[in-house]
Amino acid sequence: MGVGGNLELLFGNTTYVSVSPHFAYYLTENFAVGPGLIYNYLRIKYPNSGIPTKTSQSIGGRLFARYHLPYEPIPFLGNIAAYTEFEQLYYLQNNYQTTTTSFQNFYVGGGYFQRTGLTSGTYIMFLWNLNESMFNNNNGRPLIRVGFQLGL
Repeated sequence: MGVGGNLELLFGNTTYVSVSPHFAYYLTENFAVGPGLIYNYLRIKYPNSGIPTKTSQSIGGRLFARYHLPYEPIPFLGNIAAYTEFEQLYYLQNNYQTTTTSFQNFYVGGGYFQRTGLTSGTYIMFLWNLNESMFNNNNGRPLIRVGFQLGL
Protein backbone atom coordinates (compact mmCIF):
# COMPACT_ATOMS: atom_id res chain seq x y z
CA MET A 1 0.00 0.00 0.00
CA GLY A 2 1.08 3.56 -0.53
CA VAL A 3 -0.12 7.14 -0.28
CA GLY A 4 1.05 9.99 -2.43
CA GLY A 5 -0.03 12.60 -4.85
CA ASN A 6 0.75 15.72 -6.81
CA LEU A 7 1.02 19.40 -5.97
CA GLU A 8 1.07 22.11 -8.64
CA LEU A 9 1.58 25.82 -7.92
CA LEU A 10 1.70 28.89 -10.18
CA PHE A 11 1.59 32.49 -8.95
CA GLY A 12 1.34 35.85 -10.71
CA ASN A 13 -1.45 37.34 -12.81
CA THR A 14 -2.50 33.73 -13.20
CA THR A 15 -2.69 31.81 -9.93
CA TYR A 16 -3.12 28.04 -10.18
CA VAL A 17 -3.13 25.58 -7.26
CA SER A 18 -3.77 21.87 -7.70
CA VAL A 19 -3.71 19.28 -4.92
CA SER A 20 -4.41 15.63 -5.71
CA PRO A 21 -3.62 12.98 -3.07
CA HIS A 22 -4.04 9.29 -3.89
CA PHE A 23 -4.01 5.88 -2.20
CA ALA A 24 -2.44 2.90 -3.99
CA TYR A 25 -3.18 -0.74 -3.17
CA TYR A 26 -0.85 -3.31 -4.72
CA LEU A 27 -2.78 -6.36 -5.94
CA THR A 28 0.56 -7.90 -6.95
CA GLU A 29 4.14 -6.68 -6.68
CA ASN A 30 3.77 -4.96 -10.07
CA PHE A 31 0.08 -3.98 -10.24
CA ALA A 32 -1.46 -1.14 -8.18
CA VAL A 33 -4.99 0.30 -8.17
CA GLY A 34 -6.56 3.02 -6.13
CA PRO A 35 -8.65 6.15 -5.67
CA GLY A 36 -7.62 9.77 -5.47
CA LEU A 37 -9.07 13.20 -4.74
CA ILE A 38 -8.63 16.33 -6.85
CA TYR A 39 -8.87 20.04 -6.06
CA ASN A 40 -7.92 22.78 -8.54
CA TYR A 41 -8.12 26.56 -8.09
CA LEU A 42 -7.57 29.08 -10.89
CA ARG A 43 -7.61 32.88 -10.72
CA ILE A 44 -6.78 35.07 -13.70
CA LYS A 45 -6.21 38.82 -13.28
CA TYR A 46 -6.26 41.22 -16.22
CA PRO A 47 -4.38 44.26 -14.83
CA ASN A 48 -5.15 47.68 -16.34
CA SER A 49 -7.58 46.18 -18.85
CA GLY A 50 -10.96 46.79 -17.26
CA ILE A 51 -11.69 43.06 -17.49
CA PRO A 52 -12.76 41.65 -14.10
CA THR A 53 -10.73 38.93 -12.40
CA LYS A 54 -11.99 35.44 -13.23
CA THR A 55 -11.88 32.54 -10.79
CA SER A 56 -12.79 28.89 -11.05
CA GLN A 57 -12.43 25.72 -9.02
CA SER A 58 -12.79 22.07 -9.81
CA ILE A 59 -13.18 19.22 -7.35
CA GLY A 60 -13.58 15.53 -7.90
CA GLY A 61 -12.06 12.10 -7.74
CA ARG A 62 -10.18 9.52 -9.75
CA LEU A 63 -9.69 5.78 -10.02
CA PHE A 64 -6.40 4.53 -11.44
CA ALA A 65 -4.49 1.39 -12.35
CA ARG A 66 -0.69 1.23 -12.76
CA TYR A 67 1.35 -1.73 -13.96
CA HIS A 68 5.14 -1.81 -13.47
CA LEU A 69 7.08 -3.98 -15.88
CA PRO A 70 8.92 -6.85 -14.15
CA TYR A 71 12.54 -6.34 -13.05
CA GLU A 72 13.60 -9.64 -14.60
CA PRO A 73 15.43 -10.12 -16.91
CA ILE A 74 16.41 -6.40 -17.25
CA PRO A 75 16.24 -4.51 -13.92
CA PHE A 76 15.78 -1.08 -15.55
CA LEU A 77 12.47 -2.18 -17.06
CA GLY A 78 10.99 -2.48 -13.55
CA ASN A 79 10.91 1.33 -13.38
CA ILE A 80 8.71 1.63 -16.50
CA ALA A 81 4.97 1.73 -15.81
CA ALA A 82 1.77 1.68 -17.87
CA TYR A 83 -1.05 3.79 -16.43
CA THR A 84 -4.77 4.40 -16.93
CA GLU A 85 -7.14 6.66 -15.01
CA PHE A 86 -10.78 7.71 -14.93
CA GLU A 87 -11.42 11.16 -13.47
CA GLN A 88 -14.75 12.81 -12.56
CA LEU A 89 -14.59 16.58 -11.99
CA TYR A 90 -17.08 19.27 -11.06
CA TYR A 91 -16.09 22.66 -12.46
CA LEU A 92 -17.29 25.73 -10.51
CA GLN A 93 -16.88 29.05 -12.30
CA ASN A 94 -17.45 32.38 -10.54
CA ASN A 95 -17.44 35.22 -13.06
CA TYR A 96 -20.68 37.13 -13.54
CA GLN A 97 -22.70 34.23 -12.17
CA THR A 98 -21.80 30.93 -10.53
CA THR A 99 -22.04 27.94 -12.86
CA THR A 100 -21.31 24.27 -12.20
CA THR A 101 -20.44 21.73 -14.88
CA SER A 102 -19.58 18.05 -14.56
CA PHE A 103 -17.11 16.36 -16.89
CA GLN A 104 -15.00 13.21 -17.14
CA ASN A 105 -11.46 12.53 -18.30
CA PHE A 106 -10.06 9.16 -19.30
CA TYR A 107 -6.24 9.10 -19.38
CA VAL A 108 -3.88 6.46 -20.74
CA GLY A 109 -0.12 6.54 -20.87
CA GLY A 110 2.96 5.56 -18.98
CA GLY A 111 6.06 6.79 -17.32
CA TYR A 112 9.04 6.22 -15.11
CA PHE A 113 8.73 5.29 -11.41
CA GLN A 114 12.00 5.66 -9.45
CA ARG A 115 11.54 3.35 -6.49
CA THR A 116 12.97 4.17 -3.09
CA GLY A 117 11.27 1.13 -1.53
CA LEU A 118 8.88 -1.63 -2.56
CA THR A 119 5.91 0.77 -2.84
CA SER A 120 7.66 4.17 -2.40
CA GLY A 121 9.16 6.45 -4.99
CA THR A 122 8.78 9.40 -7.32
CA TYR A 123 7.33 9.33 -10.80
CA ILE A 124 6.91 11.20 -14.04
CA MET A 125 4.10 10.21 -16.39
CA PHE A 126 2.96 11.22 -19.85
CA LEU A 127 -0.82 10.87 -20.14
CA TRP A 128 -3.16 11.38 -23.07
CA ASN A 129 -6.81 12.27 -22.50
CA LEU A 130 -9.10 10.13 -24.64
CA ASN A 131 -12.12 12.29 -23.74
CA GLU A 132 -11.09 15.88 -24.51
CA SER A 133 -13.66 18.65 -24.12
CA MET A 134 -13.70 22.44 -23.80
CA PHE A 135 -12.64 22.05 -20.15
CA ASN A 136 -9.56 19.93 -20.79
CA ASN A 137 -8.47 20.46 -24.38
CA ASN A 138 -4.72 19.82 -24.71
CA ASN A 139 -4.90 19.67 -28.52
CA GLY A 140 -3.46 16.16 -28.50
CA ARG A 141 -0.51 17.10 -26.28
CA PRO A 142 0.22 14.84 -23.30
CA LEU A 143 -0.38 15.85 -19.72
CA ILE A 144 2.93 15.57 -17.86
CA ARG A 145 2.42 14.57 -14.24
CA VAL A 146 5.16 14.43 -11.60
CA GLY A 147 4.47 13.09 -8.12
CA PHE A 148 5.50 10.90 -5.22
CA GLN A 149 4.29 7.91 -3.28
CA LEU A 150 5.18 6.75 0.23
CA GLY A 151 4.83 3.10 1.22
CA LEU A 152 2.71 2.16 4.24
